[in-house]
Amino acid sequence: MAGESGNQAEGKGSELQTLLYSAEFQVFATYVAILGLKMMVLSFLTMSERVLKGVFVTREDYEAFGDPSFSKQQIRRKTEEKDLYIERIRRCHRNDLENITVFILVGLIYLFCTKPTPDSAILHFRVFAGARIFHSLAYLLPLPQPCRLFGFLVGALATISMIIRILYQAQF
Repeated sequence: MAGESGNQAEGKGSELQTLLYSAEFQVFATYVAILGLKMMVLSFLTMSERVLKGVFVTREDYEAFGDPSFSKQQIRRKTEEKDLYIERIRRCHRNDLENITVFILVGLIYLFCTKPTPDSAILHFRVFAGARIFHSLAYLLPLPQPCRLFGFLVGALATISMIIRILYQAQF
């Protein structure tokens, strides 16, 4: 009996190793990396816009990067001001945080628990990544609605499709 459980553990380990080296997982990891890079670009875009426009959130940022002639009262007023484009970048980034995080978790469960066909998995990952990139472009340029909505919905539908497959395959 002890040998059987050891063989089962070895079997699961080799199964995990097989999945990690599979084309589906490699594509998943590639798209997660691309989306992570996109999110980092948004962070740097926020920072560069703040520095270029001199619009900061905290007093210490104004003291370090702002106009040195500003009084404490002027700095307090300036920290309350909002730049519309910087806020647009921040909302785009926040939307990514909400959606990409769920995609990563669902995508991992989808890969590990449902054993999808390579074509199905790769299609889900490409559609989601393309939709999120389009959503960001629609947000930042800005493109007229319903462009941004379309980008959001296509990405959400790719994630929902994986969730449905997970639930369908679940053994209760």
